[in-house]
Amino acid sequence: MSSTIDLGDSFPSLTTHAVSMFLPTWTADTDYEEGAKTANIKAMLFPSREAAERCRDFIITIKAEAAKEVLVGNDLLPIAKQYWQHSGDGISVRQADRHHKAVPENRESTQSLEERFGRNLDLSFTKVDLSSTAAVKQSSSQANSQGVTGVSDDDVYLYPCGMSIIFNTQRMLFAVRGQRKSISFGFPYVDTLEIWHGSSDRLDGLDGLEARLQAGERYLAFLCEIPGNPMLKSPGLRRVSELTDMYDFAVVVDETNGNSVHVQLLPPADVVVNSLTKIFTGDCNVMGGSVILDPESRYYLPLKGPHPLVKDVGYPKYSPTKRFYDKCRTPTGGYGDLLSFTFHPKKHTVAFLDRIETAKGPSLGTKFTLTFGVEIVEDLKARFAVALEAAEAIVSGSV
Repeated sequence: MSSTIDLGDSFPSLTTHAVSMFLPTWTADTDYEEGAKTANIKAMLFPSREAAERCRDFIITIKAEAAKEVLVGNDLLPIAKQYWQHSGDGISVRQADRHHKAVPENRESTQSLEERFGRNLDLSFTKVDLSSTAAVKQSSSQANSQGVTGVSDDDVYLYPCGMSIIFNTQRMLFAVRGQRKSISFGFPYVDTLEIWHGSSDRLDGLDGLEARLQAGERYLAFLCEIPGNPMLKSPGLRRVSELTDMYDFAVVVDETNGNSVHVQLLPPADVVVNSLTKIFTGDCNVMGGSVILDPESRYYLPLKGPHPLVKDVGYPKYSPTKRFYDKCRTPTGGYGDLLSFTFHPKKHTVAFLDRIETAKGPSLGTKFTLTFGVEIVEDLKARFAVALEAAEAIVSGSV
C-alpha cells in the first residue's frame, strides 16, 4: 500500500490523539519492539506525585545510585522508559493537551480534527454524557453480569489505559496476598509479560500447573488472556477453577481480545480486565481500561479495599476456607447471617461497638440486627502470657 505517512507518524493520520503509529515494514516492527530508536527525552510527566514516586522507586531498585527525581540522564532513560511503558502511569496526551491549553498564550482553536471532519461528534450534541465514568462503568458491569448475581457499577474500576489495569491488578493482589509468584498461561501480550517478569512463571499447559501445585508450590494468581495475543489460544478455565478451589490462588483473565460481546468470564475469573482502548470508538484515538471484580469471589472483600481501620472481615463467602464450606452447602443454600470484623488498634473496636445503634448481646438468628463484642483468642492468650510473666516476677521477687 502506497502512503505519504512517514515511519513513526501517528496513525490514523490527521487524528489529534491517535494511540498508534505507522510501522510499514517487518523491520520497523522489530525495531520498535527492540527499542532501536529512542527519543532524546530528558523528563517524563506523570499525572500524580504518587505515580512519579513509583517510577523513581523503580529506577532505584534497578540502579541504586540513581537520582531521586524523575529527571533522568541518558544512562537511566531506558529504565525510566520501562516503567512508563509497562505501568500505564504516564500522563495521557489528552491530559497534557488540557494543561497546555490552560496557558493563556496556547488558547487557540480547541476543535480537534476528528470533530472538525465528523469522525467524532461534539459531546454537547448528545443527550447522554458519554464521557462520564458512570456511563462507562454501567456499560461494563452490564456486559459482564450475565449469569452473575450482584455485579454492580461499584465493582468496575476504570483506569487511563490498558497497561494500567495489568499493573494495578498486580499491585492490588500484592497488597492483599503478599508478593508471591504467579503463573502466566501461554504467550500473553509481551508488555503484560514484562509487568509480571520476575514475579511469574510461564506455562503452556495446565498439566504442568497441577503437577507444581501437587508438589507443594503455591501461587498468587493464574493469569491468562481469552484468547491470547498473538497466538489466540485459551486455557480450560473450568479446570483452573477446580485447581484454585484446592490450592487457593486468584484467577485473573484479560478479555481484551474476546471482549464482553463474545465471552463471559464471571465466574470463574475473580478479576476480569479489559483494555477499553480497543473498543471505545473504533477510531484508535482514545485510551482506557477496566477492572471488574466478581462479587462471588473469595477475594472480593479484600480486593475491594476495606477501610484502613478495618483489620479483617469474616464471612464464609469470602473466607480462604470458602471451598470447604461450599462442599457442605446445599444447592439453594447461602452463607448465613453471621458477619465478623476486627479493627486495629483495639480501641477502635471498642468505640465502634459502643456507638453502633443496634441491639447488643450474645446469640444470633434474630429477626433484628444483633451486635456483640468478642475477645480474639490470640489476644486473650497474649494477655494471659503477660499475666503469667508478671506472676512469676512477683513470686521470684517474694522468694
